Amino acid sequence: MPYLRMAIESVLTQTRKPDEIIVADDGSIDSSRDYLRSLHAIYPEIKTVFRESNHGVAMNRDLAIRSVSSVFVTTLDGDDLYHGEKIERELHLLDGSLETVAYSDVVLINEHGSTVRLLTFAEFCKLSKDDRLLSLLYRKLPIPRDMMFSRKLFIESGGFRHNQSLYEDWDLKLRLLQHARQWKYSPQAGTGYRQHASGLSTTDSLTHLICQLEVITNNQDWLRQTPGMDHVFNAMLKLVVDSMGYSSVKLIK
Repeated sequence: MPYLRMAIESVLTQTRKPDEIIVADDGSIDSSRDYLRSLHAIYPEIKTVFRESNHGVAMNRDLAIRSVSSVFVTTLDGDDLYHGEKIERELHLLDGSLETVAYSDVVLINEHGSTVRLLTFAEFCKLSKDDRLLSLLYRKLPIPRDMMFSRKLFIESGGFRHNQSLYEDWDLKLRLLQHARQWKYSPQAGTGYRQHASGLSTTDSLTHLICQLEVITNNQDWLRQTPGMDHVFNAMLKLVVDSMGYSSVKLIK
């Protein structure tokens, strides 16, 4: 609840306010719903969706994005923050293109909102489309988050897979990279990404590995064409090696 309040305030105070704010509550049992109802009375652009049971992150996000009426959409987790000009800058980068993804740097923050470090995507933006795909497939560089794109591009890319329990965002970004004509970068902080004890780090390493391998196998039909099966197998091998704590592996054919 305390994080949710700060998250929504960071959206309401944007230099370019969104046309609509959809808050998809995935079965909360704290005071979040009372707070959201009170907000809607003050800010009619806030639309609340109350799930009666927990659908999981992937399904909740997917259904929420599909329900927007705006042309362009961006996302924010309930415990994160937007920096003041995030929406304005990324909307300017898109310049009306329905086939472009816009993204900004990310500031890692702790439970109290203090800056831990800056996560910059300056190197990611310099890559060609093919190299960007390899970087994303191998997870070589930090991966952008909370990008802005058209609802049309999201649907054409397939949206979030409802049965993907972890790494649903990585899965979507691979498919967005397949379908988008270009990715445009804003070298300023867009999102404050909060790291705390209830995050992904609490999940055991085997579950992480299984979910990561699922992402690659779910996309293998088009990945076998570009960048090719050698990269598909090597990316999967790298996930296994990384999960075992090794720094390198020699593949014998």
